[in-house]
Amino acid sequence: MSVVRLFNNPFDINRSAGVGLRVFLPMFGILGFDYGLGFDKDNNGSGNVFKTFGDFNIILGFEPE
Repeated sequence: MSVVRLFNNPFDINRSAGVGLRVFLPMFGILGFDYGLGFDKDNNGSGNVFKTFGDFNIILGFEPE
């Protein structure tokens, strides 16, 4: 989302939900696994909701506090 579009309508936001798991590894820092679902995407008739709307992320390293 561009900054100009955000200032034109700050209430034009997308809905999503997700789960995540964080594990501390002394040698690398934090290892994280996240999975999120976006509710405002178009399905276009495809059958698999988790593949169409979902996104999986892996995070390795320290996160800022």
